[in-house]
Amino acid sequence: VSDPASAGTAYQYGWFTSQPVLGGYGYAYYVMIRNNEVPSMAGAILNITLPRGILSSIDNSTTVSVNPSTILPAQEIQRLAAQPSELYQLIAALAQQPAAVNPVATPGDVLAYTVKLNVLVSEPGVYYANATLDFVDHWGSRYAVNFTIPITVYGNAPVLRIEYSDTVV
Repeated sequence: VSDPASAGTAYQYGWFTSQPVLGGYGYAYYVMIRNNEVPSMAGAILNITLPRGILSSIDNSTTVSVNPSTILPAQEIQRLAAQPSELYQLIAALAQQPAAVNPVATPGDVLAYTVKLNVLVSEPGVYYANATLDFVDHWGSRYAVNFTIPITVYGNAPVLRIEYSDTVV
């Protein structure tokens, strides 16, 4: 690996299905990381330190370590890039599956991670998680690549109160 900092790129991230409400529990968030240049990226674990007010749904902690749900081959990513709705459906389906066992990513492949979060922030905004991708390359050397992952919380939908009056104006 010539430059560990360029080994991977946070390719895409976001909420599944819907935006979380403030004070909500168990919302699924996905992070996709592209292997830019490592001939063989094995044991790729994503360690995430969550921002204040956002916690892991598993144990209410501020740190999460996850294995990839799957690795999407580079050819599949190129095909799906033209059809974002298919990519989203694929990611949603993968979130329901157990994590892959000992997956290996080659250059251009995308590692897809999912994590369930409790959103206990009091205000809408963009919150930032610090993440580290730990992996072993084809020579057996260990690497750690740091990322900053934005987590956008739009807040609750407004509640409208509609009153009916039978008076015609």
